[in-house]
Amino acid sequence: MKPSNETTEEKMTTEKPVTEKPTTEEVTTEETMTEKPTSEAKKKDTDEVAKEKEDAANSDKIEGFSFVDTKGRVNISSQAFMDYYFSGNRRTKFANIKQGITRNQVEAVYDKSQGVGQSAQTGVGERYGDIVVVYNQQDIVDTILLNPTEKLNVEDIRRLYGEPTLDEHQYMKEGIAAGKGGAYMPTFIYDGNNQNGYHVSVTFTGIDVYVRAIETDEGDLSPQTTQNQTKDETVQNHQNQVTEEQVRAFVLKVGKPDEVNDVDYKLHHIEGYNNSTRHD
Repeated sequence: MKPSNETTEEKMTTEKPVTEKPTTEEVTTEETMTEKPTSEAKKKDTDEVAKEKEDAANSDKIEGFSFVDTKGRVNISSQAFMDYYFSGNRRTKFANIKQGITRNQVEAVYDKSQGVGQSAQTGVGERYGDIVVVYNQQDIVDTILLNPTEKLNVEDIRRLYGEPTLDEHQYMKEGIAAGKGGAYMPTFIYDGNNQNGYHVSVTFTGIDVYVRAIETDEGDLSPQTTQNQTKDETVQNHQNQVTEEQVRAFVLKVGKPDEVNDVDYKLHHIEGYNNSTRHD
């Protein structure tokens, strides 16, 4: 008898390579499923992003003064700045700088000076971003003013701060057109109260150009301006004050004062004209 081939055939069958055919069952593959956010989740994400942006923007702000940062940059177009600056005498106190503190105290917050600042007429003090600090000989803070880097022109300031109590920019513009030149920078003067001892000057780099300096000056002006409402208080007028018409006539007649370091010189000229009219 021949040996049975059954075992051999079974062996051959089991050893034969088998090619798997795809089954008819649906193959399940792993996919990364992204949940669609609900409207509530979207709002939460939006709020968190907004808060993160706000926190980042405020991270370098001076505490209590949202319009100024630690680099000394001042947002002069913000409502917070306008409410603050026009509500008091900022010549001796601005943000966390005040008359009487030392240079070291100032530079502990704003770092080293970036150079000489600019007043309405000349170079002055030490500049920290947009803030200019004038020190005395002992390096103690005396006065403060601003040299904004934010590019705001004459019409921007008029729109933001309102009509000035005294528009020296317009007088100068008309004076130049009439052939009467002037050496000093055109200025808007805001003085809504003739009894608080100060007024705010916004000086421009030229006719219809950008803001050069913003500063609080000693002394009151308050000419008669029945239409102008300034940021600090309602404009008042008393007997023998300089009127806007008198100033206009004076400027067009004799031209502008010569360039000087003392801003009060301009007021002196106007006051002199006013005194002369009292004796006519």
